[in-house]
Amino acid sequence: MHTSSVSVNVEGRSYSFKVGGDTKWGKDRVLLDSDDDLTKNTELEKSGYIVAKFLSTQECADLKSLLKYILCNKLKEILNIELLPDKLTDYHKHVSQEEHLKFVSEIYNKGRGLSCKKYINEFYEKIENRVSELCGVDVTTKMAEREHEEFFIRFVRPYENLLDNNPPHRDAYIPRLKDALNIYFPLCGSNKDSSLGIIPESHRWKENEIERTVSGTEIGEYSFSVSCITDTKHGGINIKRPQPNDGEFVLFSPYCIHGGAPNFADKTRVSLEVRFWRK
Repeated sequence: MHTSSVSVNVEGRSYSFKVGGDTKWGKDRVLLDSDDDLTKNTELEKSGYIVAKFLSTQECADLKSLLKYILCNKLKEILNIELLPDKLTDYHKHVSQEEHLKFVSEIYNKGRGLSCKKYINEFYEKIENRVSELCGVDVTTKMAEREHEEFFIRFVRPYENLLDNNPPHRDAYIPRLKDALNIYFPLCGSNKDSSLGIIPESHRWKENEIERTVSGTEIGEYSFSVSCITDTKHGGINIKRPQPNDGEFVLFSPYCIHGGAPNFADKTRVSLEVRFWRK
């Protein structure tokens, strides 16, 4: 298997890792020119993302509290680990690698896990309305080919657990994830050293300016469904970390290169991530 060494710069901090698999440079085209560009004629159009007010201050606080309470209950149910909601940032101190993989597998499980809309049903319409307002068209979390709606809770432990994070990638290389917008809403542990990483303006980069793995990604013994970005013709892989404050979220195009920014802090980062498509 071909192995590539990938170098990443995150807000001036560099790290590198090895990726297994064949790589390729793409064609002379911009993906969004032929897909549904939900950034068009919006504040996202230039950079590919914005930091914006999410719901009301009280609604944001209530949503965070609800999700952290549910997560602590799931932690008790799945691993028999008791952790108070305000201590979720200490998650990494209480779980082994094996336990972590079991836990996230369960909470991502379709139907049984936290990917069910029912858990935050009272907030869904408000969230859809807010994202619709920002992109100027009605959007929905419901994919046409799916029977249920999904959201994701992501746990990213400190740096030594590098593989909690997807490598630098574009969701849009996976056909079912095209034509969308994503949100990042931190529940806890998100700061300048740990928040979601994005490369500004990369949603409009041509494919022949991006090198990526051909099919999925192998890093050590772990496999990822996304194709890893291994190099670019824009000075390498230089990631920024937008900083949403309380009551804010990041709305971004999945055509932007994102991920690939490890948690350099000493606390676990937990975030809510939801995808939207034109209704």
